Amino acid sequence: DLNWDRLTHENEFDAREIATEMTHANRKKTIAEKAPETHGQHALLGPEQKITNPTRGDGVRLMCLGSDVEMDWEFGDVGVVEFWISPTDLCNRRFDLAYAMAGS
Repeated sequence: DLNWDRLTHENEFDAREIATEMTHANRKKTIAEKAPETHGQHALLGPEQKITNPTRGDGVRLMCLGSDVEMDWEFGDVGVVEFWISPTDLCNRRFDLAYAMAGS
């Protein structure tokens, strides 16, 4: 979920600080509190992204990849690509039946 470019260049917390802090069990603030603009950029599982053109598929969201300058990914107008699979196909490990949807 981290956009390393934003963390290193635009944020007062650099990527190493946040990565180190993530390893400490007693940290007091989460990434979402320290760098809210980076929260939710990329994700595994979870609900669909709340964007202008939603990408809601049927079933379970496997992964979401957001537009990311550092990775040289641009999906539409700073959009996302989400990968979905039906619960039955997931239980049967039929990842060949997963599909992608893009939105921006």
